[in-house]
Amino acid sequence: MILGTGTADRDLLSEEASVGVRAFWCERYDAFGNTQRLGPYREVYPNGQIRLEAMYMKAGKTTRLEGPVEIRNEDGSRFLRGFLKAGEWAGDLVMFHETGQPWFEGKFEQGRLVGPLRTHHADGALESETRYSSGQEQGLARSFFATAAGGRLKSEVRVERDKIVGAHRLLDREGGPRREIDQAAGRTDWQTVGVPQPTPAPETPSEVTQPRGLDAVWPIGEAVPVGPAAASSAATPEELDASN
Repeated sequence: MILGTGTADRDLLSEEASVGVRAFWCERYDAFGNTQRLGPYREVYPNGQIRLEAMYMKAGKTTRLEGPVEIRNEDGSRFLRGFLKAGEWAGDLVMFHETGQPWFEGKFEQGRLVGPLRTHHADGALESETRYSSGQEQGLARSFFATAAGGRLKSEVRVERDKIVGAHRLLDREGGPRREIDQAAGRTDWQTVGVPQPTPAPETPSEVTQPRGLDAVWPIGEAVPVGPAAASSAATPEELDASN
């Protein structure tokens, strides 16, 4: 075994998120004289704080990161906790606020989201919730105001196979209807509830998708798959003003 060092493994975090990070690993020579990473793997920030610890394990004729993975911020606070199996996320995956409170909580099977997915505000209160089936969002997706703004329901929408169906409603802090989009009724722009709206010209309704993510740091090359429930918190400037 020999010690190797270089840039961070791009399979977990993007190049943009790894500027200045140094990686260390163990490697050995195979029967053909080629080196393979095998055993402990560690990434270190410029200030000396450990960012990531994982293991390279055999996978056929090559090796890959497997098992428990924990990623920390430069100040030492925890950023992500998950588990890799056969090169894919498996089981529970949690991402954290800098306060230490969980932000994102989801579960993976063979790299695909399954079951409930929740995000939380920095104080731990529920921010959004939805469900996934075989990697596709399915069911009722909802988001909630921050605790300081009352913590009530902020939006809700039904999703089938990653597509919004029916009305997407935004509520005010008191729980009353404020704005909505209803593609089935031909209303593809946000409209104020209770105020007469002009009849839209006939057209094919466009799909409403408002994904939100941490593209620079989300592992395994994917954007953070938070559904419309969380995304609706930034739907309109008016709603942003109302939530502050």
